[in-house]
Amino acid sequence: MAPPVLLSRRPRRPRLPFPSTSFVSLTLFVAACSEAGGGGGATGAGGLAGIRDMGVPVGGQVNGGTGGRETLPDGASNGGDAPPADALTGGGGGGGRETPPDALVGPEADAGATGGQVLPPDAAPGPDPDPDDGVAPPPPADAGEPPPRPDAAGPAPVTCDPVPGDLLPNGGFEVFTDGLPDGWYGAESNLSTDALAQDLEHPRCGRAALRLENPNDGHRRVTVAVPNPTPGRHTLRYFVRGHGEIRNAWYGVDYSSYTPAGYHAIDSDDWRPVEYAFTVPEGLPRGIEVVFSVRNTAADRDHLQIDDASLVRAAGACDDVVCEDWAECDAQRGACVPRFDRCADEADCPAFAACDADHRCAPRPGRCSDDADCAASPATPLCDRDTNTCVDGDPCAGVECRLWQVCEAGACVAAPDRCRTSADCLGALPACDRATATCVAADAPVNVVPNGGLEAWSVRAIPFHGDNLVPDAWYGLATPADTEIDPDNLERLDEGHSGAHACRITEPGIPADRFVTEPFALPVGRYTCGFWVRGSGDFQFRWYSGNGWGPQQDRFPVETDVWQPVHFALQGNLRDLRFIFYASNTTPAHGHIQLDDLVCTLDP
Repeated sequence: MAPPVLLSRRPRRPRLPFPSTSFVSLTLFVAACSEAGGGGGATGAGGLAGIRDMGVPVGGQVNGGTGGRETLPDGASNGGDAPPADALTGGGGGGGRETPPDALVGPEADAGATGGQVLPPDAAPGPDPDPDDGVAPPPPADAGEPPPRPDAAGPAPVTCDPVPGDLLPNGGFEVFTDGLPDGWYGAESNLSTDALAQDLEHPRCGRAALRLENPNDGHRRVTVAVPNPTPGRHTLRYFVRGHGEIRNAWYGVDYSSYTPAGYHAIDSDDWRPVEYAFTVPEGLPRGIEVVFSVRNTAADRDHLQIDDASLVRAAGACDDVVCEDWAECDAQRGACVPRFDRCADEADCPAFAACDADHRCAPRPGRCSDDADCAASPATPLCDRDTNTCVDGDPCAGVECRLWQVCEAGACVAAPDRCRTSADCLGALPACDRATATCVAADAPVNVVPNGGLEAWSVRAIPFHGDNLVPDAWYGLATPADTEIDPDNLERLDEGHSGAHACRITEPGIPADRFVTEPFALPVGRYTCGFWVRGSGDFQFRWYSGNGWGPQQDRFPVETDVWQPVHFALQGNLRDLRFIFYASNTTPAHGHIQLDDLVCTLDP
């Protein structure tokens, strides 16, 4: 499967007793009347502007763990005021709080980030004109530094100069649609949409800035997507004023670190420049999102406003270098070198191998690195590792395998329908019975997940939704991490990976809504867990227990009619464990997202 990638959602709004369109219409009517009456009806641009150690996907396992808080993949609020973002948690932490991205440094975490510096107001490049010479100041030398806005009593606002090479859309926040700045509020945003507003009173230049409101001490973020960035060093630059704290990071397949700068405490009516530099690696086909994280804003200071945001990539040594598919450019030398496990010529291979036409080191005829290289030669099936030569013999002689294994080419592998863990059960029997080392059905007692096979369904009364057909022991409503998805978006299928039924999840866009199991206990021990998925859309999962939020899992695309397994390891001794699934961007091409056979079995 493709490498997994995370999906966020906007915080849930309370359900209205009347259609939302009526609410907006009523609001506009009241605003118009208030303005016409002149009595404090300053709705203005601000009043109506604001109208989400675990397993890896298929093919690998890592140790499970439990964190203290949720980095909400769907961006949903845990309820109540946002908790402190920087209180670190461990396995025994409390539940329902958001893990700051700097606690979730991923494989692309930018160890070389040097940005985040708040510069003094006079740090902007450009000449320093004499205020008494009566001559207007010349434009700044740095195209990334727009000229200052004139006094309110002066002429119309100055137009910001474009920044050459800028990768951000609408960085001047001049264009808003439906209360949000065009091109902003990416999938990893979790600041309420009502907390973003177009500020027409204090733009640095142009006609507008972006106001960000979060008076709580738990951080909330708004992001801007940058599709297909070229790998290399990037610098984010923007201006900020008002009162509050702000910091920056970026998201690829996981969050980068907010270090070294961390939060900047802003308490100024003057615009202050901020810079944040980071390196974008290769292998991000879905692009990145640039993160703005805010907290502790003050309403009497118009919260925080940002303006003139830009992102520029610095020129690199490899920019004009084109390599063949078996090679990559060395950024230090600006030259092509072989990729890992590839070769340019025989000099890159060991003595017993040659560089083949695909630029891979392959053993020469009759030579080997292990018994598998000799499997095609029945007369000489054994590899003499001292001479790297295929010789006569039995590669399985003296090899002792466990009950569930057989020897092939000198190595013990799982026998058909035999298993050590459920990760070995890749057929129609998805759970491993360790007592017999055999694969069994999802409804077997060894699977500790209630109704993991999604075979039992019942009509239940769901708050705000009435009576609905949902799977037994699913659609959990325990808080935090309660189910959010509309039950109408869940459908019982009369065919599945195994058994008679599976569950179809229809969620055509974003944000993703949680679909959660009811809580159950996971006894002491180490478990292999997994589920099967197929269809069309994006998918993501994680878990929550009495120990807090488990580590965040990456979102991954699903585009197939074939059932695919996802396995991961989980340490037991957990109470009130619940698994959480997020589907988004589903399409009917392969029947939206279909889920079946959630299992957790005790390892030997």
